[in-house]
Amino acid sequence: MENRTSRPLNAVAHAAEHCTLDAGSIELLGGAVGEQLLVHRSPRRRALYTIVQDIPAQAPEVQVGRAGATRLQARDPRLDVLLETSFVAPDGDTSATRLTEHVLGDAGATGIAILAPHGGDIEVGTADQAHMVYEILARAGARPRAWSARGYDPAGAYGCWHITSSEICERSFPKLGSLFLGDTGRGPFAHAIAFHGHGGDAIVIGGGLPKDPGHLARKRRMQSSIRRALELVTDDVPAIEVKLDGPLSGRDARNIVNRVTVAGNGVQLEQPLAVRQDRLLQTAIAHAVGSFYAELL
Repeated sequence: MENRTSRPLNAVAHAAEHCTLDAGSIELLGGAVGEQLLVHRSPRRRALYTIVQDIPAQAPEVQVGRAGATRLQARDPRLDVLLETSFVAPDGDTSATRLTEHVLGDAGATGIAILAPHGGDIEVGTADQAHMVYEILARAGARPRAWSARGYDPAGAYGCWHITSSEICERSFPKLGSLFLGDTGRGPFAHAIAFHGHGGDAIVIGGGLPKDPGHLARKRRMQSSIRRALELVTDDVPAIEVKLDGPLSGRDARNIVNRVTVAGNGVQLEQPLAVRQDRLLQTAIAHAVGSFYAELL
């Protein structure tokens, strides 16, 4: 199972979230390269990966890299595992380890999509913020749509369920797929905002079209709106940055917040844990974002 020499599994960004799988198993599971695959090492240890390559194999075989094996706490390089491509839990599931999807709004709406791909315990507080923004815009008559995925696992939801936003496949998340136009890989929305969390200290605003003057100006206006909202509730406002490239920039055209829009002009909002755990700060940011888009739409 563990392959320490494959470059896609060890030496590229987000390699810990990658796996390879033999072509026969991909066909049998009804999956495809680029989609997600849940690997069960045991009833208590599982992890979600993106299939990045099919491999020739005489027998069914899934491979992960060194960091990918760590997510499963796999010490033996060869293990018997269970593979699953239909991993989203049904509505109402309360299992300790689960990933659920939630979608709100009119299926015909095209104004704004509000996303929280790492909700629940993956990136705490982000799904709550997406829901708050949805409610603000719905009350304003803006006809928003909102989607969140919420993951839980007593052993660590991030290690179990996190898939980077530029590799999330809407074919693996049926309710997310409802925000896209068939199999085009694109959505119909004029705007999109995605709530995220990270391990640093600053609030980072990024997203698509980093060189577009109009979109950059909107990001800077959002930066000011968030700062003003936080100044009303705390004397210790964290740094708020607009990032155009590099980690956390959200500029990748494959990022779902960019793909769900017509123009590729999504906005990605990254927040430190201290902000996401503080209900007052979390709410202030959500209200600032909601008010910002209520005026824009």
